[in-house]
Amino acid sequence: MLRLNKYFLFIVILTVTSYSQETVEQRRNREHQAVIDYINRTYPNYPVNTNQSLGSDKSIGLNLFKPTVRENPEWKRYLMNGNNVAVEIWNYGGIGPGLPGDALRDILGLVWRDAPYIFQFSPIIGASVPNALNPSNKFHIISDGLYDFSQAGLRDENTSIDHQYWWQPLPGFADPNQDLIASNPTFDSDRDGKPDSWPREWYNATLGEYVWPGYLVQGENNADLEVLWSMDDRENNEFGIDNQVAQYFPFVNDSARSGLGIQVLGRGFQWANSLASNSIFFQWSLTNVSDKPLDKVVFGIYGDPDLGGNDDNQDDNGLFIPPTNMNIPVYARNMVYFFDPDGVGELNVPLGYLGCKFLESPGNPVDGIDNDGDGMIDERQDDGIDNDLDWNLETDDVGIDGIPNTGDFGEGNGAPTAGQRLPDGSPDPLQPGEPNFEYTDLDESDQIGLTSFNSSTWNTDLKIANDEDIWNRCIPGNFGDIEQTADIVFIFGSGYISLAPGETKRISMAFLFGENLNDLLVTAETVQEIYNKNYRFFKPPTLPKVAAVPDDKKVTLYWDASSEESVDPITGKDFEGYVIYRSTRPDFADIQVITDGHASSFLYEPLRDLDGFETKWDLNNEWRGYHPVPYQGRGLHYYLGDNTGLIHSFVDSNNVINGQTYYYAVVSYDHGDSLGIPPSETTKKITVDPITGQTIFNDNTVMVIPGPRASGYNTPEISNIDFQHPSGIGNGDVEFQILNDLEIKDETYTLTFSDTLNIGDSVITAKNYSVKGEKSITESFFLFDTKFANLSKQNIINDETLQVKDKNGVIYQNDVDFIIDYEQGKIRRTDNSSMPNNSEFTITYHNYAVYQSQALHEEDSNPVFDGILLKIADHNILEFDPEKSSWIGGDLEIPFTAQLSTIGVATRKMLYPADYDITFSDQNEYTAIKNVPGTGFTTIPVNFKVEEVTSGVSRPILVFLNEKEKNDSAFTRGDGLVLFKPSSTGVNTDTLTWEITISKVITGDSVYPGSGDVLRISTKRPFNKQDVFSLETNAGTINQQAGASLLDNIYVVPNPYVGSSVLEPDNKLPSQNRGERRIYFENLPMKCTIRIFTLSGELVTTLEHNEGMDNGREYWNLLNRDGFSVAYGIYIAHIEAPNIGEKLIKFALIK
Repeated sequence: MLRLNKYFLFIVILTVTSYSQETVEQRRNREHQAVIDYINRTYPNYPVNTNQSLGSDKSIGLNLFKPTVRENPEWKRYLMNGNNVAVEIWNYGGIGPGLPGDALRDILGLVWRDAPYIFQFSPIIGASVPNALNPSNKFHIISDGLYDFSQAGLRDENTSIDHQYWWQPLPGFADPNQDLIASNPTFDSDRDGKPDSWPREWYNATLGEYVWPGYLVQGENNADLEVLWSMDDRENNEFGIDNQVAQYFPFVNDSARSGLGIQVLGRGFQWANSLASNSIFFQWSLTNVSDKPLDKVVFGIYGDPDLGGNDDNQDDNGLFIPPTNMNIPVYARNMVYFFDPDGVGELNVPLGYLGCKFLESPGNPVDGIDNDGDGMIDERQDDGIDNDLDWNLETDDVGIDGIPNTGDFGEGNGAPTAGQRLPDGSPDPLQPGEPNFEYTDLDESDQIGLTSFNSSTWNTDLKIANDEDIWNRCIPGNFGDIEQTADIVFIFGSGYISLAPGETKRISMAFLFGENLNDLLVTAETVQEIYNKNYRFFKPPTLPKVAAVPDDKKVTLYWDASSEESVDPITGKDFEGYVIYRSTRPDFADIQVITDGHASSFLYEPLRDLDGFETKWDLNNEWRGYHPVPYQGRGLHYYLGDNTGLIHSFVDSNNVINGQTYYYAVVSYDHGDSLGIPPSETTKKITVDPITGQTIFNDNTVMVIPGPRASGYNTPEISNIDFQHPSGIGNGDVEFQILNDLEIKDETYTLTFSDTLNIGDSVITAKNYSVKGEKSITESFFLFDTKFANLSKQNIINDETLQVKDKNGVIYQNDVDFIIDYEQGKIRRTDNSSMPNNSEFTITYHNYAVYQSQALHEEDSNPVFDGILLKIADHNILEFDPEKSSWIGGDLEIPFTAQLSTIGVATRKMLYPADYDITFSDQNEYTAIKNVPGTGFTTIPVNFKVEEVTSGVSRPILVFLNEKEKNDSAFTRGDGLVLFKPSSTGVNTDTLTWEITISKVITGDSVYPGSGDVLRISTKRPFNKQDVFSLETNAGTINQQAGASLLDNIYVVPNPYVGSSVLEPDNKLPSQNRGERRIYFENLPMKCTIRIFTLSGELVTTLEHNEGMDNGREYWNLLNRDGFSVAYGIYIAHIEAPNIGEKLIKFALIK
């Protein structure tokens, strides 16, 4: 035995040593091969379904959201699509469309690369409980959220009374007056300060704003997209008072609340980083809020994958790798691998691999075993102990709300602070506790891991309504095989554990995808890394806010600079640049064409400009070219850019087709670091709501259809007459540039400079400028309690215009009835306000369109206001301007210089901000001053005069002749003309300024300036608080008379229409392989009627065009007035424009 142990030890050491010498890629190849070898050994032994009709009677064609059971008005949904994966989730626990969304599963059912992969998943919990009718007898209760078809046993329900035993949503986790689960980031469309989907309960009075209940820190996302909901099993009364066989009542004094007394807090996470973009995570925190302990509990996840859609789900194949196979890397274990044998789904859409990976499991802190192998025994998340000693006094002592500098309980007390519990015992999402302690620390749980896995064919024997069967399938150690070529369902289980009243434990899983097995495994490694880091990953910068202006064969994009201040929790302030993506699809899938080292599609192809260069702009710093760190397992390096410098607007005219729908994303990215973190880009998320059809954009995404303006449109312009400089003499460059002609108003703006900058309560010396419009703004808003509401503008001005009143005209007092945060543009009621609560008001005010900007070097980072971008190039110091100084009106080229006077004491000389004309004569008809020894300052006749001409009005300047060449009381080339400060009288206490020297005579250059010769001396003068500019703008207009003459420019696109058109929407209609057919009419006047006839004169349909000035386009979907497709052939369009004229156009539709 001793020899055997030595031999075994030798083999282990040899193996470890050889592994330690591997490169990362060698290690990855070895691990992937181990998975492939396991599959090759195991897969052939799995049973195969020989009866293709078994369990395959799922049907589609149901009306969306016309389910066969009672609907709960509190049910809410959300389409998660924060990366390459899209899936509908429900706040009753369902992941995937389930029965409510079955008819749209091709866009709701965990869609990746245009194909759906699941029908529905749900977390489940089971417990062994005593029978109230016979306490010595135990039975089992399962709570779930599966909304399946109506076949027997597929839904846990009582059909006789139309009652479902499912999870049901809890109030306080979403706004009850809308249909969506709370998410972040999200929108505040009514500007009441509360994001539309969030509940009122998420207001933080200390911060004066609504905050996201983050997983680790209040107010912060772990991921780029997160959702949050809560539910419980109170309506799971299958074993309630009416059951004559078995009863269980979790609440001692409330028999109406049934189930197990379990409350669930659910979270979904998506990261846009390319390494994680093919995955999505879900985590559930389950709390026993009942009065009774649960001694024998199993957590689980029930899954129903349907690769390729409903019509292609009977040939799914799968394989499960259990947690016990230590030859397989941990990232590849605890996972079910699904694939389709022929590799295609409905409509012949290609299919890849789906992985369903079990991640977090509940802990068992009482068995005396190190269940998770982390060196700690029986660690737990509610013992008041920092079990793994990773709480950091310097960074984590931020108080119970998890936010620094709020002065809340526990902040700065030198000890870790645990989160707070709600009255029902569940965790308070707004008081999560400090980082790296208790429930914010994944490692403080002695996780037992996955303990069971079972599979079957849908609608056969693994039915959720059979609580005892589900319990038996989840018995620890019960691992089964997967039947192949079937409509597979399965169940993960983790148990047994106990759950005392008020105790919380968690489970989580991830869905991940790959074009092939290797691709899937690379993503699996990233999924494991995210989980190991407590659901944290590399964070990209914040989203830039982008706007788009469509025009004739071009699109103008502009965006703000907010991303540039982003701070990554790992790498710090690491913003690097911007890149633009353009697609004809809202998911940008058509441009994901940059492949990794295994030829799997990985990165997106940026838009290119007319010269073929990528539309990517980066900081001018040490980060450039290809990033030194490749994407893990991808063999691909991100291109950071060429140190081009940043811009914030771009005009795309590269093959821009009028009438084509384009989707743009302006993406910010960081530079990662050189030690292992590759760059991260922000998400480019566009959601087409499957219910309403509404397209929802993130801040950095837009949809545009380019084309010319309405017929007769006069484009607004800014001329020299519109732009004035009535005060001040600064002469840097000021440019008002029109980026969006459609937003130009009839308005007058004033640009002012200041030498002090307000930062909070402090004032510092720093040059800045602001822009204010002349007209006031009036808008409506709602106030609720004393919570801040957002106004449409920021940087409010507290002047005599500011007024708040209600709809009855009652005027309220500032600082008495309401308080305004002027900089942020927020308003709220005071504690003793006379303003009625939860009511509508109007406010009138002025604001600064640009406020305290320090962009003084021609940056384009100022906010665009009313379609205008202001750029200023200031001079750093007052100095001579040799480029603008010259001889005027002749052909003289005598060199000259200008500098500070070389004579006089330092305290009585200074550069003066002015321009000068030095005029010469053939006669000594002017005077200057000369210093005569023994006499002092003496006036002498000279042949030149100096005038200060800065304002356009000349004023004489006294000159001291500094004779450097000859002391002859006459001007000689090489002498210095020293200028006195204006209004000087020629005494020795006057201030001297510039000294102008016309170069002395040299061989070949002996010409003297003569009569009428003028030397202009210009200076570079920085702006100061005396400088004021005004700008007057006028909005674009329509010239009706010109519109009449332009009717001949109307045309049809395409003409002829042949079967289809590249201009048609790319998004496919349900159960079809194409989008809507259509043509369009271009160059229409703002208002007209289009009647379409056959050649025989039969009216086909009528289109009413009534649009703004932005475009002259009207679409026709090739349907007649009865909604049927028209026949191919020749058609006539009669266009009638009131008060303008009529036009006939012939066009053809060809099969």
